[in-house]
Amino acid sequence: MQLIILGIASGSLSYFSLEIHESTLFFLPGLLFGIAVIIWFVYRFRRKPFGIFIIPVISTGAYYAAVYTVLLEIGDIDIKPDGVIFVLAGVVGSGILLSGVHFLLQRLSVSALIKLILLGGLLGLSIYIHPSSGSITLLPLYLCWQTGMMVGLGYFWEKRFHG
Repeated sequence: MQLIILGIASGSLSYFSLEIHESTLFFLPGLLFGIAVIIWFVYRFRRKPFGIFIIPVISTGAYYAAVYTVLLEIGDIDIKPDGVIFVLAGVVGSGILLSGVHFLLQRLSVSALIKLILLGGLLGLSIYIHPSSGSITLLPLYLCWQTGMMVGLGYFWEKRFHG
């Protein structure tokens, strides 16, 4: 339950951070998610690994890479791309993030990494969950992706620590 709450909080803050300035789109959601991951990891496992201050930076870079993947495909913000690009963006972002998590926080099995990267790709499709108005909004993407990845990481970390 804590992971769901933390994921929803991180996703909501990410969405509302866009209200500060549109330039925050490229970095703040990744930074907030990275901080949420570190908060939970340190709280849950009472460990302060070497990568504690680096994970938010890696998460920011991973998020930027995911956004840039979409922008490279569409070229213009007014074009509505198909779902494949959002799956690819989710795979790119989660792959970069999980590489950092694996090497700096806690090693995960190859199977867990593959499952989490695929989860990141599937959660990229949550951009298509939108209000009845039909317009695309980033709120469902942030809420679903960040909550889903928090729960996924938590599941595999718990499995790793407590078998």
